[in-house]
Amino acid sequence: SNKPPRKTSAPSSSTPKEDGLKHSADFEAKQIEIILNQKPRMNIDEFMEKHKGQLGDRMGMGLERQHAEYRKMLDEERNSKLSRGSNNKHLASEEDKDEKQKKKKSKKDKKDKKRKDKKEKKKRKDKKKDKKSSADSSSSSSTSDSESEVLTFVLSMWLDVIDLSSGSSEKAQERIQIW
Repeated sequence: SNKPPRKTSAPSSSTPKEDGLKHSADFEAKQIEIILNQKPRMNIDEFMEKHKGQLGDRMGMGLERQHAEYRKMLDEERNSKLSRGSNNKHLASEEDKDEKQKKKKSKKDKKDKKRKDKKEKKKRKDKKKDKKSSADSSSSSSTSDSESEVLTFVLSMWLDVIDLSSGSSEKAQERIQIW
């Protein structure tokens, strides 16, 4: 073969000064000082404790935590939707229950108020009709004021008697219209 023979490296008898690898005395002193005055290092347990969250996320624990949080959010959302119905009242929060009770009470109060207003309106209309009919009948009659006062007095006494005996005020109203 035409290859030149390989040179084997013999152990070098040269020192670092000869090779130019020696640093200055100041640099060496600083390095020695740094090595001697090092801060104590954390052991592996302290390191794991300090960086537990980051290490877990890198090892797949973060993904599991995200899934658990997402599942919890979905459960809360489902419970809030189910609590609206009548079959799952136990899932409703106390605030929701209080709000529903207030709404029911307010609706009930509104209905009661409407009923009272209607009754009062009807009473006012009836009174107006009574006044108009009595005013029409008194204007058409040819009696004097004193006679009408006497008739009114007699009529009221007669109505009191009728009310006591029959317990019906409708008959009394009919009698007034006749007069």
